[in-house]
Amino acid sequence: MVFIRICCLTAFVLSGSLLAQERRTAQYYFEKGEAAATAHSYKTALAHFNECLRLEPYFMQAYFSRAQVREAMGDKQGALTDYNIFLERNPENKEALLSRAVSRFEFGQWAVAKEDFLALLKLPAGGETNTIFFQTQRGMRVRVERSRPATTYAPCFTITSARLN
Repeated sequence: MVFIRICCLTAFVLSGSLLAQERRTAQYYFEKGEAAATAHSYKTALAHFNECLRLEPYFMQAYFSRAQVREAMGDKQGALTDYNIFLERNPENKEALLSRAVSRFEFGQWAVAKEDFLALLKLPAGGETNTIFFQTQRGMRVRVERSRPATTYAPCFTITSARLN
């Protein structure tokens, strides 16, 4: 009887440690990264997204989330790289496309930023409005607004720029 209890206890302990090891998947690290990013613990989030991508290099959502974290940390070039990787597989993701367009614009990559903004115009409208204001070092103030008017299903973009003195 004692032998059976010891066997059951050993099996229970081993199964618990095996379950803990099984949880250490790419999905596990992605979820930990999302939680850390939500808590504004960007270094921790970045480490979790890196581990997620080490385990599963084609986990596309991790590239997008890591790009947002890198952008929040000030690593604009790293963010742009991750947006590019993500958009190779998800070319119609509006949020990533807009983020990449703004990043390219801020880097002075005018032609490719324009391509991204024009690609956004061709995508179907969503149910929300996003307005972004930013100013370049050259004194150009740019406003990008995307919305869906109540009377139509066509996308509506307003891109305006004004020279500041």
